Amino acid sequence: MAQISSAGLSALTAMATRLPFSLVLLMLQTVRADVPYNPTHILRGCRSNPDIAYILEPLSSSASQGRLLSFNTTAALDSINLDTTVISSSLPFLESNPNDAYTAVLDGDGSIVVYAGACHEGAAGSSLWRFTPAETGQGTWAKEEFDVQDIGPNTLSGANYLAAGISFSANATDGGSGLYIFGGMCPCDNEMGQTAGSGSDYSDDLLSIQSSNLSVASSSSDWPIPEAGFSVTPLPPVWTNASDGSMVQEQDFLLLGGHTETAVINMSRVAVLSLPHSSWTFKSINVAQENNDLLVRTMTGVEPRSGHTATLTTDNSKLVIIGGWVGDVTNAAQPQLIILNVGLGYGGVGDWSWTAPSTTSSPFTSSGVYGHGATLLDGDVVMITGGYSLSNLPSAHRKRASQSISTQTYFYNVTSSM
Repeated sequence: MAQISSAGLSALTAMATRLPFSLVLLMLQTVRADVPYNPTHILRGCRSNPDIAYILEPLSSSASQGRLLSFNTTAALDSINLDTTVISSSLPFLESNPNDAYTAVLDGDGSIVVYAGACHEGAAGSSLWRFTPAETGQGTWAKEEFDVQDIGPNTLSGANYLAAGISFSANATDGGSGLYIFGGMCPCDNEMGQTAGSGSDYSDDLLSIQSSNLSVASSSSDWPIPEAGFSVTPLPPVWTNASDGSMVQEQDFLLLGGHTETAVINMSRVAVLSLPHSSWTFKSINVAQENNDLLVRTMTGVEPRSGHTATLTTDNSKLVIIGGWVGDVTNAAQPQLIILNVGLGYGGVGDWSWTAPSTTSSPFTSSGVYGHGATLLDGDVVMITGGYSLSNLPSAHRKRASQSISTQTYFYNVTSSM
């Protein structure tokens, strides 16, 4: 492990004391990687055609431009050559600068909403775009106007790299949804391909875009760690009847992993964001007991990671964590495939705990992946595609390498662990 200066250690110690429940940072080494980058998004849930899924991905390792693809989730899917249809060969929000950052989500009415722009210019340099699907799987892009509300001068309110987008509306009967964006990073000189540490600023704000108004829903007083590259997974919403007869919903979102300016956040806790209250709670993750063919890993074996995905199973009891890097993007976080058992009260039973399936049939025994997209198909099959390939060679033999686009699609059957 690389050494950290006494000044840096003091800064990290001070940061840790600000964290609720003393959330600890592991891997106190300089985060050295070809970051920032734009990850691949897989978006499902279109109301006009629920069998169609969309892939929003960069076109090259430098994140130069991108494209929008679609595929039919009920068709036979080939892991070597995924049958996709090109919807947009280029993305309209990247026309002025193909390296701009963007965060994409699927909103309540089935549209793809993208917050994009030059992060160093803040909200003034960002734009909001919407792709409205048609029943054929095609659709149209349109730019939307939005107003900035009470954005302070120190807020990283632009479209940051490696932020996370959340679609949520407190009123379950209004047919639409609001957009929340948390965290992310922005290079100080807006150049790609530099280190993830001193050359970038990190955000700890939760931005809210409601009815085309941009504001800060919560800031550092609620969640004090500026971070990027983490995963966000929505849990099933809960509906209640309001006094006016409308349906009001509340929903929890699980945040896991990611990296800061100087470290990678460990995997011994999960952060829970509750909307619409914008409140945070934190749950400790224990080591699971051995269960049949599951290989138990101690917490020292579940490495911190950034650039991974976390997919909730059909019964809401497990998160399937795939991929990610630690230290730099030539180092695959281990294990590349792990299971987080969701705790009681959040969809699972018992304590929050880690287990790791046997790796004998895993495609990641000698390599890894990060920046990919993931979705759950019928039959509890996790599909991942896109992103970047990375080496899993021992560090003594590893050489500095450029990112390479991953052209492989993987499928993991949760039920059979294959």
